[in-house]
Amino acid sequence: MSIQNFIDDVAAVADIRKPLPEAKPFSTTSGTTTSSLTQDTWQVHPTLFLSLGLRYETPGNALASLFPVNDAIQATNGGDPVFLLNPRPRRDLNNFQPRFGFSLESENRRR
Repeated sequence: MSIQNFIDDVAAVADIRKPLPEAKPFSTTSGTTTSSLTQDTWQVHPTLFLSLGLRYETPGNALASLFPVNDAIQATNGGDPVFLLNPRPRRDLNNFQPRFGFSLESENRRR
């Protein structure tokens, strides 16, 4: 990279990720995210409305696709526990998100 490229802010392309022996380079992961939402609005008074709901989301475990790669790397290195991803992260299942809202309407506006 020349000093002029540095001054002009020209990006230098390089790949510094070197795979371990017997590991294949990769750059993608896969996962599934599931979510749902239930919500409703009630008129609890002529001028007061309440909106209540609950959202639930289960993001996929993006690291699960790396477990077989990690196993191969560990096996190639004689089963050395230094190469083992431990503890292996599990899928997060406790993502409840409550929703609450209210609205007040003036009596003058309703007429």
